[in-house]
Amino acid sequence: MDFANFEIKFGLVISSLEAYERAAELAPYNKEIWFNWSYLYYEQGNYEQAVNILEGIIDDMPDEADLQYRLVAYLIEAGRYKEAFNHLENALLLDYDQHTLLYEFFTELETQKALYKIIEQYRHD
Repeated sequence: MDFANFEIKFGLVISSLEAYERAAELAPYNKEIWFNWSYLYYEQGNYEQAVNILEGIIDDMPDEADLQYRLVAYLIEAGRYKEAFNHLENALLLDYDQHTLLYEFFTELETQKALYKIIEQYRHD
C-alpha cells in the first residue's frame, strides 16, 4: 500500500471514530452505534479502547446480554481474563442463548472448546 492510500484509509478511520463519538452523544441508547464504534477500535487492534467504549455504556444498559458478550470478546483479546469471566457469567445469566455471539470473534477450535467448557456450566436444561 502506498503512502497516499494509507493516509486516506487512516483519515477515514479517524473520521469514522469521530462520527461514532458524536452519534453516541446524540443517541446514547442506540446499541448499534456502540457496537460499531467499539468494533472499529477492535479491528485496529486497539482492544483496550474497544473495552473502554463498551464500558462507557454498559452501566447504563446492564441487562443487555449482547453488550456483555461483546465486552467479553474484547476483554479476552486485551488479556483481561478475570474481568472477561465476570462479564461472561453475567451475560450467561442474562441470556444463555446469545453465547454463540462469542464464536464470531473466536474462530480457532481450541478457543471455542475452552469457551464451550465454561459456557456449559451455565446451561439450563
